[in-house]
Amino acid sequence: MAGWIIGTIVAAGAWDVVRSAPIAAVSGPLDARGQSVAVFTDVLQPERRIACEQTTERARDAKRKPQPVPAASLDLKVLDDGNEWHLIAFEPDGRAGMEIRCTPRDERSDNATYAYSVVEGWTTRANTGNGIATVGTFLGIGLAIWTFIARRRRSHQETDDASA
Repeated sequence: MAGWIIGTIVAAGAWDVVRSAPIAAVSGPLDARGQSVAVFTDVLQPERRIACEQTTERARDAKRKPQPVPAASLDLKVLDDGNEWHLIAFEPDGRAGMEIRCTPRDERSDNATYAYSVVEGWTTRANTGNGIATVGTFLGIGLAIWTFIARRRRSHQETDDASA
């Protein structure tokens, strides 16, 4: 149980890196190789279902369809230069020359601004938390097996001593 709690605390701390990363409203490619990319908007529009897609120069040259950027798994607000930004999508595995486009699924005009943050260290921190929780799980299973075997032996010893 302690491993799960510590692992969760460490993994949740990965979002602190997202909060502190600088936010930029860029329209060109991002260099996010080995990093994560957070997508923000200044106008939250939950009723419009904003969809974000990513592509790279190599994928565009090969005429591959853009890949969806996963929606954010938590509601995160960040204040940057007096603006309040809302996290709407997060790509843990960024790539070099990555471009992200966000549009409402209803395809009507959109007055929101979209900004991006290249986040270094999110994946490492999240994986460390997952590793701690996994090790804690296996240690707990090992402790349960050891306890079961020790109690069985003690029970058999007491039975053997009682019959003698």
